[in-house]
Amino acid sequence: MPPKFKRHLNDDDVTGSIKSERRNLLEEDSDEEEDFFLRGPSGPRFGPKNDKIRQVQNQVDEVIDVMQENITKVIERGERLDDLQDKSGWYFSSSLLEDETEFQEHHVFHIT
Repeated sequence: MPPKFKRHLNDDDVTGSIKSERRNLLEEDSDEEEDFFLRGPSGPRFGPKNDKIRQVQNQVDEVIDVMQENITKVIERGERLDDLQDKSGWYFSSSLLEDETEFQEHHVFHIT
């Protein structure tokens, strides 16, 4: 049997929390030492590097968004698979009941 997936997650749960956490980490008041590690060095000689870092960070953010969408799709796929499994079990059970009913009806008609 496939694993059961959490059914209560939605897009906001998956994508919203990470973006808000990142925003809170970068916007909170912090001392200069923490700012250096979170934002990197500043000044004129670091200008071009910051542009490259921003470009890479934007690409990383895009990849994160795609991966979060993929996770959401996997969860939704799991839900659909669970539904299909439930339906197939129901059809199997009803077909067994139908076979048993036909068998009983067949024997009743031949006996009389």
